[in-house]
Amino acid sequence: LVWSRVSGPGTVNFSPPNGAATKATFSAAGTYVVRCTAENADASAVADATVTVTDSGVSVPAFLADGLIRYWPFDNGTPWADKVAGTVGAFTPDVSGCRQVEGISGNGVAARTTPGYFNADGGLRESGTANEPPQGRWLTVSLWMWHDPDQDVSARKEVSLVSAGLTYGLRYNCENGADGFTLYHQGKGGAASKAVYPRPATDPKGRWTHVVAVSDRTTAAASNESELWVDGVKLAATSGAVGPGRVRNESVLIGGMAVGTIGDGANGSYADAQGNALSRTFPGVIDEVRIYSRKLSAAEIKWLAAHPRVDANEGPCVDGLPAAICVGKGLTKAVGPAIVSGSNVAYRWFELDDDEGLVLDSANQAACRVTGRTVGRYRLVLEVSDGERTTCSDPIAVEVLAAGTVLVFR
Repeated sequence: LVWSRVSGPGTVNFSPPNGAATKATFSAAGTYVVRCTAENADASAVADATVTVTDSGVSVPAFLADGLIRYWPFDNGTPWADKVAGTVGAFTPDVSGCRQVEGISGNGVAARTTPGYFNADGGLRESGTANEPPQGRWLTVSLWMWHDPDQDVSARKEVSLVSAGLTYGLRYNCENGADGFTLYHQGKGGAASKAVYPRPATDPKGRWTHVVAVSDRTTAAASNESELWVDGVKLAATSGAVGPGRVRNESVLIGGMAVGTIGDGANGSYADAQGNALSRTFPGVIDEVRIYSRKLSAAEIKWLAAHPRVDANEGPCVDGLPAAICVGKGLTKAVGPAIVSGSNVAYRWFELDDDEGLVLDSANQAACRVTGRTVGRYRLVLEVSDGERTTCSDPIAVEVLAAGTVLVFR
């Protein structure tokens, strides 16, 4: 069996390319014709299928990995790892108080202590001079949140969704009827500024809500162009405006803030009218936290709101190998090189039909020496993997006219 693309507006990757069942990944929306070819020693047959690939009704961003500098999906494997920077965070004050729970896509993170938070181990990665406004103008934070009304006993006023010390804060108000979100910047010399945004029309309690904060980190408050989006809808600030930020090497904290002095409303806890300590720990689950060093477009934000999981890893790509090659006795021929995109990829060359008519030396290297053991027709495939995604080349038809023919595929 061999799966192949006959027509369509984009590419199609079949994994595996020769299985009775295969997963097809399409690079673009549109109508495709895909083909399954079955053959044995005596006969062959083909069957075509028409597949229509649609999007969510909004413009699909061409490359949502562009400008992505930090990303925490909180899923299995290394759930506390930043999938872009590779750093591994930790819970504070302890793992038992904050844990991996069911999220919007796979798993998310929940703090169950007061106060508590996930320390993402690393800052906003803004460049520039310390304590001065960053060189880059834009910083975008995207996340999914689920407000658990049963968990907000000790959480009132503004709880923290994402913060970096007092340099940056994206906060949410748990109280019904109050303003919904606050975007907070701290600029040069510690000058603080904030913009307050309303609650969305549909209360976030008891449901998944998508939040995007687009921060203008260099412009004065009077003309600052920061934005707050909830569920793909841009909200207008009800009061205030943020001014420039400043470059600080303060860790990104998700779901809470570091503990401050009781009564200090800027830090991790503060006192209510009765003197009780209240927490800025978010009462619920946070998932799919993404930080960009650029301003996302309206189309990109709406697309993220419609697609809870967007993997930054698009997987490796293989191209440039011939569809067929015919070689005779005594000929040593170099084929390729294949065009392989992706970082830290592993290679595997294999004979598709497993006829043992080809002998593969260095099958796990970029260059593979192939010797035709017997006369016949064979199919060779290059598989590349970056550890998360695997891509296979289209099968290469190899016809060996005489035993002993040597080819080197690159």
